[in-house]
Amino acid sequence: MEIEKEIKNLLSELFRLIGIEVKISVRKEDDLYKVEIDPGESAGLLIGSHGMTLSAISSFVAIAMKQKTNDWVNISLDISHWAEKQKQRLIEMAHQTAERARQTGEEQRLYNLNPTSRRVIHMALANESDIVTVSEGEGVDRCLIVKLKN
Repeated sequence: MEIEKEIKNLLSELFRLIGIEVKISVRKEDDLYKVEIDPGESAGLLIGSHGMTLSAISSFVAIAMKQKTNDWVNISLDISHWAEKQKQRLIEMAHQTAERARQTGEEQRLYNLNPTSRRVIHMALANESDIVTVSEGEGVDRCLIVKLKN
């Protein structure tokens, strides 16, 4: 089974059923299948508020591919480069937050982040020698703390 073709067929059928014309490209990088979708003027609709629809589509594709292949397929789905731009914004915010922690000496708390966003920030600051990041709390009260190492 050619995974790239299966992913493309699955998404093509999904978007055909909801009546949105899209361009889909799938490429494999190591063990990750990078999927780029260009929906033209329907980008906002498919991204959704704070990327919620994009996240739902990603989950749907992952589960559908698990059913087809009996194995989890590592997929990164992006619509009109929104996810990549969001990742860059999060990395920039991480560095600004680390700088604020350095200047004030106080821990900085970041709220309302989904698990993917928290991971991006943890990874962005992982190589900072004087900064540590910690996730704290449960559910909607979970936050990410950026602070100086002791």
